[in-house]
Order: sequence, then structure tokens, then C-alpha cells
Amino acid sequence: MTARPLHILLVRHGQTNSNTGGTVQGHLPTPLNAVGHQQALAVAKRLARWPTPIDALVSSDLVRAMQTASPIAAALNLPIQPDAAWRERSLGKLEGQTVGDEMLWNVASGELEPEGAEPKEVFVERVYGAITALPRRFDNGGTAVVVTHGGPIRIVLKLLLANRRPRVPVKPDRLDLATDRIVNGSILELKVAGGHWEALRLNEVG
Repeated sequence: MTARPLHILLVRHGQTNSNTGGTVQGHLPTPLNAVGHQQALAVAKRLARWPTPIDALVSSDLVRAMQTASPIAAALNLPIQPDAAWRERSLGKLEGQTVGDEMLWNVASGELEPEGAEPKEVFVERVYGAITALPRRFDNGGTAVVVTHGGPIRIVLKLLLANRRPRVPVKPDRLDLATDRIVNGSILELKVAGGHWEALRLNEVG
């Protein structure tokens, strides 16, 4: 009997005032703003109408992710499974500081290493472990939602793109974290079947 594929829906949390104001968040407990709460409700409604039943809901344990996961949990009648492995990168002394868009992007893309920040290599290893654990965690296939942050989603995309074959993500020696911006409240859909990984949707906000 052929095993069911696993669909992984990576959801970026809703908008925060830090997102709009250029403040570095990292591990800070920043809440969603009014727009962010609306985005979380919209994602919940979208997932309630998803073409396949959703079997599990995992979330970063940071406030903005858990607040995004809350209406999803209500809409799907699923418990939230908090997982610190899906946190944003810790950014040390820059957390809570307001910086320009260019510097904020340089920090997010890994071009800057703020004092006290989680080293880029450690961050990559953490996200690699989180994404590759999911097919084992949900070995019966189905669909799992993971509410996370822009940084981890960019890492997942880079891990997939670093391997020319659509197989298990690989860890290259050097990894550029920069990629297209990940929209608040958007969905990245991955399909895992027979050891092959495929990205089906990016920045889905329909």
C-alpha cells in the first residue's frame, strides 16, 4: 500500500507593529496588531476550506505566532502543538531597536551578525532539524500546518533550492538567507512523497 504524501503548510504569523515600524523582533514577545489579527482570521477561514483535511497544528511558541495559531485552532478544532524549534532567529542586542528597512533586511537575510545573536549556522541547523523531523513526526502522511516566521520559511526555501534534485533538504556549508520577502499571513505549501520534496505554493494569500 502506497503511503499518503505529507503536505506541510508553513504559515507566516500576522502583522505586528514591529513589522510595519522597522523594529527588530527576534525572540521578543511582540503581539499582533489589528491588521495581524485580521490576517490570522483570514488564514483560519482559508485553512477551514482547504482541499484536504488538516490533521495537526504546530506553532512557534512566540506570542505573535501563537496568536496567529489561535483562530486556526478554533476553525480546525485542533490543539496547538507549540514547538520552539520554529522560532524566529534570536537577534541579540538589536532586538527591540528600530532600524531602517535596508538594515532590517540585512539582519533578516543574515548579512549582519548582531552581538549576542543566534549564530547563522545554529539557526540553519535548528530549522533544518525542524523541517526534516516533520515526515517522521507525521509518518502517516496527511496535512500539517506550522505557524512560524519569515526567517525559518526563508531557510526552508533555501534548503530546498540548495539541492538541485527535489529530495530531502540538504545543508550546504554556506547558506545565503536572503530570498523574496515572505508576506505576513501567507502560506508556503510543501509536498513530501517517497522522499521527494516539492514546493506547491509560495506567499499564498488567496
